Amino acid sequence: MTVVWNAPPEVLEASGDDPVASEAVHRFARLIGRFAGDLALVLLATGGVYIAGWIAPRIVEVLRGGAFGAAFEGKRTVPGAVWAVPRCVITRPEPAIDGPAVLFTDEDRFLYSGQDWRA
Repeated sequence: MTVVWNAPPEVLEASGDDPVASEAVHRFARLIGRFAGDLALVLLATGGVYIAGWIAPRIVEVLRGGAFGAAFEGKRTVPGAVWAVPRCVITRPEPAIDGPAVLFTDEDRFLYSGQDWRA
């Protein structure tokens, strides 16, 4: 079998028609689910797991599918430990810029009792 893709955008574009590209995207989603679930478990991320980056917003429908969720929740040593953890994909193109911009314009919105470091 000859693969004709050289970069992730080409795989994503081909995944609608090509079964090999589609399988690659689904396996990637499963790996993200496994990794995100492990991090949620290790870090006790009860407030949620937020996935960002270039690829995740482009495969939201695949991430909604069963492979991601099953891998996220499928922890053999502690079954069911992360099933209630919310999972979100950040679809904003520049979240690293948007977040601080909101923080600087409305900083009181982000202060919680016990976390206010201002004098």
